Amino acid sequence: MLGIWNFFVYAPKPGCCWICGRADGSTREHKFKASDLQRHFGRDEMHVFTDGDFRGPARVAQGPKSDHLKFQSPICEVCNSSLTQESDRAYDAFIKAVERRPTRCT
Repeated sequence: MLGIWNFFVYAPKPGCCWICGRADGSTREHKFKASDLQRHFGRDEMHVFTDGDFRGPARVAQGPKSDHLKFQSPICEVCNSSLTQESDRAYDAFIKAVERRPTRCT
């Protein structure tokens, strides 16, 4: 019996939604919203490190919708359209607040 640890060690079967476990995990979420990446980087080349290893070679992301900028675990359409909306709105509010802050140099 793992209890609360099930939450931390849960690993869905490949191709299954990481939230509900359904076999129709058909989408992969962006680590950062594609619209934010487009706004900040435009058409500039983006270099992405893999697996948190900043020592290895970086890969080039061809654009803001690159698979290199998405989480590996898929999400089904039901969870992506209904269960994550509140988090999406909170993320949008956070990004707007950060972008409104004046930049300070110290």
